[in-house]
Amino acid sequence: MVNFNPSLPYPPAVLAEEVKSLPLSISEIRSAYEDLHFSTLDIIFAQEMTSFDPKIDRFDNIALFKKSLVKLKAMPPEEYCFNANQIDISEERSLIATQYPFKALGQYYFWLTCLEKSAYIVDLTSEEERRKNHMQCYYPTSVGEKKSFQELTIRCEAEESLDTVPQCQIWTYQIFFKEEPCKQVKRVHFQNWPDHQASGLDDVIPLIHYLQTLEVEERQMPLIHCRAGVGRTGTLSTILAIAQLAKEQTLTSENLLPQLNALILKGRSQRSPYFVQQLSQYRMLVRLWEKIVADPDCLK
Repeated sequence: MVNFNPSLPYPPAVLAEEVKSLPLSISEIRSAYEDLHFSTLDIIFAQEMTSFDPKIDRFDNIALFKKSLVKLKAMPPEEYCFNANQIDISEERSLIATQYPFKALGQYYFWLTCLEKSAYIVDLTSEEERRKNHMQCYYPTSVGEKKSFQELTIRCEAEESLDTVPQCQIWTYQIFFKEEPCKQVKRVHFQNWPDHQASGLDDVIPLIHYLQTLEVEERQMPLIHCRAGVGRTGTLSTILAIAQLAKEQTLTSENLLPQLNALILKGRSQRSPYFVQQLSQYRMLVRLWEKIVADPDCLK
């Protein structure tokens, strides 16, 4: 049985000051968020979900939907690689949502996924969060350093900061398979997004600007993770879906909340019931949608 708690995490008194300037009222946002949870219950009972695997899963209370789990060519067809799902945010664009890699096996599968499927990594955890939660570093931390995972070796090639995105570093890694160089992968490390919270739009919009500049090869997908791979990861995935609608000029103010809920439900049905985990994250998505409607060029 999936332990899914639809209770809202923040009392109205906390939200009132933050939301009062929005065109949509607090009650409208909360009501839509509650509707989203009840719609999610239908998804849970309609699909097969994973059971906890202590070898690869970081949390025992976050089940995933099996139908969209990532599979790798290097593994038998009946086996799933690790805690990762493919999220189709539009007919043309997909991404991979996952947790912070867990233990040596999870780190190996993570980099194998990068080798086969991913154009770049978006890491939403902070160094403080990693230390506090004893999360083992899955990447080399200085230029020239190497880390090995079975037949894979990862070497750090470069590191730079983005002037346009606060607290964001870009790391470049070379992936070697059996000592042969195979692929370069970038890791976009955005640290200004605390766990269980929303980030500011003034930080997120420049981040989206940068992600849109990265060239993505055909059939290659960004690999996005936070700690559990559902709250912040789900929110950023939904932001990318909203940005895609804006690019296609199909984003409208009409029925904003039902449209947003449909996007999140699509993500939840492909990853987890906790995809976009907090009301503050939901509110951030509403604010972004409204901002794009008011200024269609804000993401360009």
